[in-house]
Amino acid sequence: MYAIGGFLLFFFYNRKAKTVLLWAIGLLCFFYLLACMQFFIPAHVLQEAQREYKVLHEHALTQYLSTYRQADYLSWLFYRLNVEVVPMLLNLPFSIFPVFSMLLFGLYTAKKGFIHSIEQNRSFFKKIQLISGAAGFTLTIILAILKLEILKYGLYQQAAIHLFTSLSGIFLCFFYLTTLLLFLQFSPYASMLGLFKYSGTMALTTYLSQTLICLWMVRAFGLYGTLTLTESTIICLIIYTLQLLFNKWWLYYFYYGPCEWLWRSFTYRSFPPLRRNRKASA
Repeated sequence: MYAIGGFLLFFFYNRKAKTVLLWAIGLLCFFYLLACMQFFIPAHVLQEAQREYKVLHEHALTQYLSTYRQADYLSWLFYRLNVEVVPMLLNLPFSIFPVFSMLLFGLYTAKKGFIHSIEQNRSFFKKIQLISGAAGFTLTIILAILKLEILKYGLYQQAAIHLFTSLSGIFLCFFYLTTLLLFLQFSPYASMLGLFKYSGTMALTTYLSQTLICLWMVRAFGLYGTLTLTESTIICLIIYTLQLLFNKWWLYYFYYGPCEWLWRSFTYRSFPPLRRNRKASA
């Protein structure tokens, strides 16, 4: 989805920043307008659809757990192609809207040069932080009320939960980004957050290695479907902390992560230098 969105960005590369921003806001509004249409589906139609979905979901869940607990890796792969990749591609015309909108916001930010002039745009970032934070936390509270069923919408309960989950995520995204950018202007926070830049430089290697590590752990110890949320969170924090330290060590000796180097070599059809010449720099 991100790759397709990236290709679509070529059509906006030479457009004015204001045009890009208007498209980003417009596509996001259009997406949520479409999402709200489900509240106008007649109750009897929605009830029948939910009944059919429940039956299919119960059968799919049983098959899912059975496959992931007992099948070999190739069976996992082909199973995922059928039950995850194909439905995702079929849903792409709808789900691409919020993703592409966020990419356009990123392009707008780059065109305006905000990241390179944070201090000069401090008031702008604070305004976005305040608005997005207030909206995001308000929507999250509403979401909690819906999930706890304090506020009930009957057959439309799940639709409301999905809508407020997505909306709160959009606003909180901007809140987190502006908060991090403002924190980076203070030296104590900058040094603390500086460790994360190594994961940014080695994002592809980090992502793929997480998959390999978790696959190995789940397969070797039979952990699929057995871990609690707390145990999973602790394991994730341990893995990511070790990756942060490894990435810093690796980039002390090399310019790129191994996967980034391979991808760059494939993209430019030449092998860029990988190892840093520490003796020469000293």
